[in-house]
Amino acid sequence: MTAETAALMERGMDCLTNGLGTIDAAKFIAAVKGDQFDYAEWRRSCFGNMTAKKFHEEAIAYENANPFDGKAIQL
Repeated sequence: MTAETAALMERGMDCLTNGLGTIDAAKFIAAVKGDQFDYAEWRRSCFGNMTAKKFHEEAIAYENANPFDGKAIQL
């Protein structure tokens, strides 16, 4: 594992634990890591046929409604 990958993983874990808490972060990782996990199917079930523009608009609206105030590094 490269130092860059390790740093990215650390930042990701900080985001997960700060956003979800330790227990739910662990549950999320277990769900994603599972052998039967299909990211493409999960994405379709969450976002359907949402366009990139619509996704961006909703992400900006969410960010404005939920300003970052945690200790993790904001990506």
